[in-house]
Amino acid sequence: MNRPTFFMKNPKAFSKFIKTLRPLYEQSIRERQEAQRIRHEKLAEQFPSFIERLRPIYDQSVRELFDEIVSPFKQQHRDLFETSLLEVIGQEEREIYHSKLLAHIWERNKNALLSFLRNIEGVDDAFIKNVEESEYDVVCEEQENIDIFIKGRQKKSWVIAVENKVNDKVHNRNNTDITQITHYREFVKREYKNYTSRLILLSYKDNTKHIERDWIYCDYTTLLKSLLEIDSPDRLVKEYQSTVLGLSCEKGADHPDSVQMSLHSINQFRRLF
Repeated sequence: MNRPTFFMKNPKAFSKFIKTLRPLYEQSIRERQEAQRIRHEKLAEQFPSFIERLRPIYDQSVRELFDEIVSPFKQQHRDLFETSLLEVIGQEEREIYHSKLLAHIWERNKNALLSFLRNIEGVDDAFIKNVEESEYDVVCEEQENIDIFIKGRQKKSWVIAVENKVNDKVHNRNNTDITQITHYREFVKREYKNYTSRLILLSYKDNTKHIERDWIYCDYTTLLKSLLEIDSPDRLVKEYQSTVLGLSCEKGADHPDSVQMSLHSINQFRRLF
């Protein structure tokens, strides 16, 4: 008679077997937990010495990359490291100011808008060419409260909707299950169904997980790269370049040993080349 059949016919024997097995199982659990605790303690003891060995290597890497990447950039764009007006008044993170400045720049300077579009992965050349050959209008928060709305003047031409986020996340609209950008997409498809459209989520803080169908993501470092490509920027453009530089990179860290300077910060500068 095999064991399962035996236990089925002898429930008392099964109960006795379980009682015998339980302490062995619990002891096995305790031994594994103790072994894991010992491993964690050893790792915790070794971690400070690991950091102590790593720190000089890390610091040296920061200094070398600072000299290679950040210093040349500062030499080329020294005026952008001055405090901008928005930083002086503590408004460098106000979305509406960013949106209005961008709308102003893009409306007055088509090359600035084209540079922005060319730097965004996912905006195709055919669409950019269409923009290049068109006249257009730019408005802020007038089309269904979309932050920046750009529309070609020709009938059935093209539109660009830019939802601009600095510190905010994409949120639902009016306590519904529909997000802002879903609502904006439906608005554009409904009101401009005969137009070619591009929907761009421009964000300083990471909103990549909120990207939805038909939307293209762009961060502020990419925006800054496009702003730096503007030929002969005027005073206002330089002011805004300085503001975005302050958000995207650690422009206040003027030395590789500054506490703000890190490999992440240096990588942000690297992306501007």
